[in-house]
Amino acid sequence: MGMFDKDKEIGRELTTAFAERQEFVLRAVAVDPESVSTDYGMADKTTLTVSVLGSDETFEVTSLGGAIAEKCKKADPDEFPAVVCWVVVTSKTYGKDATVLQFIREGAR
Repeated sequence: MGMFDKDKEIGRELTTAFAERQEFVLRAVAVDPESVSTDYGMADKTTLTVSVLGSDETFEVTSLGGAIAEKCKKADPDEFPAVVCWVVVTSKTYGKDATVLQFIREGAR
């Protein structure tokens, strides 16, 4: 395994690209068909195409959070762009913390 193999597999993480509750523009999402191996088991990898508020420049961030993957699997193209943020909540399903996307408002087209 090379020095950057895991970085390349996972990508730039959502939670390091933006601070909790920091608003950003979500332009598109994609959940990879194959799971990624983590220290906690297999996880769905979600790629989010995003922009900083006030910028048209896009970049990709990823999430291995199950709650984000489940939400993004329901995405409709008409929902983008949207201004969102990420927050940590207690999972109703697992009783532990989960990172989720929170809708703020529709984004500029």
